[in-house]
Order: sequence, then C-alpha cells, then structure tokens
Amino acid sequence: MENKKYYNKIQYRFISLLFLSICFGLFLGQAVTADTLYLKDGSVLTGDILEETTEVLLIDNPRLGQLYVFREDIIYRDTPQVDMLSESYTIVGQRLDVIAHLSRTVPRRKPDVNSFNMLIHGSVLSVIDANGRDIPFEQWSIGDSDLITIDYDRLSLETNRLTIITQQEGLVQEESGLYTFRLKYILNEDSRIRVIIRYPKDFHLESIKPEPKIRCNGLIVLDQEIKRQQHFTPEVQFIP
Repeated sequence: MENKKYYNKIQYRFISLLFLSICFGLFLGQAVTADTLYLKDGSVLTGDILEETTEVLLIDNPRLGQLYVFREDIIYRDTPQVDMLSESYTIVGQRLDVIAHLSRTVPRRKPDVNSFNMLIHGSVLSVIDANGRDIPFEQWSIGDSDLITIDYDRLSLETNRLTIITQQEGLVQEESGLYTFRLKYILNEDSRIRVIIRYPKDFHLESIKPEPKIRCNGLIVLDQEIKRQQHFTPEVQFIP
C-alpha cells in the first residue's frame, strides 16, 4: 500500500486553499459523465472511478492524477444519469456570487445552418462537452445575461448536450436580513432533476424548499421527479 496515493488531510488543506481554482478550473476540464465526490472539508473531486471497495474509491482526476479517497470522507457522490438533468451551484466570495454548471441541449442542426445561439443568465466562463473538451464560442453581454454562439462544426457528431459554466449574482438580501437563493425550472418533458448547492460552512442555513435529499454543513442536494410544464422552484435562505 506504500505506493498508493491517498487523498488525506494534508491534501484536504491543499485543495481547500485552491477552492476558487476548483470552482473555476477543476470542473472546466472534467467530463460531465464522470462521477463527482463532495468531501467533508468542502472540496470536490471529479473523475472516473477506477476501483472501489467498502473502504476506499480510486478516482482518476486529470489535475491530480489517481487518488484513493476514503468513503468516510465522502459526503455525497454524484453519478450523472442519461435521463436526469443535473446542475450545480456554488456560492463563493465576499460578494456571494454563484458559480453555476448548467446543462443545455444542443439544438438539432438544420440544413444550411452553421451555428446556434443560447441566451444564458450570468457571465459565461466556459462551455464543455460530454468528454470534458472546451468548446469555443462567441459571447455578447445582454443585461445580466450572455448570448453565446457556437459553431456546429466545433462539436463531435454525438454531442447532444453541453455544460455551460457561468458566474452570476445569485443571492438576494431580504428586508429581514436573510439572504435568499432562488431557482426556477420549467421543463418541456417529464424528467428527474437534481440540483446541488454548495455554500460556505460558516453560513447559517435558515430554510430550504422543497425538502432536500441531503442536507449537511456546506451542501444541499435536491432530487425530484417533475412533470412536463410543472414549476420546480427551489429556495434556500441563509444568514451569512
């Protein structure tokens, strides 16, 4: 076991110091089909799971290489599913901005059409495909949103979904002094949706709607079946 590389408490501290790098960088180069491990110290590892036992998992992370992670240090393991919409939001910085990883469907290509547009709330930082490959795009600001244009020829033939990484103002201060984070989904087909929200551990969590699947210090996981055109409006309130 001496040659095995473990993700231990020393590595915890190292990753925590790179918290913003994780938010902006670690996810940018990851395949959206890979597993994501949310750890007790607030860090996140994304990559392919190569081995697993009752005690440890071996994860292959492009930035850190192959690491053994003890199961007791994992709060939540997110394994994407084909029939599920899975998106994540991370509250960061003194301004309480939100880094979002949004899943979007690629429009079906029509004859003589070379590109497509997407209007995305927030400032778009990066676009990646299912293989973790950065996709070039053109970008224009429109109010608090970005309009992006992507060439179809930049995508592989099997690409039908993209992950859009954005930075946005996400928390609203109420008259009561509470800070509220709201989302709204209206899907055009029956689906299962998973929303993962990460927040600083020193925040006091005042309320969550609807009841989450997982609620622990620094992490909320909402997982729900939604009917076509049904409104899904998660709301979380904090005292920073």
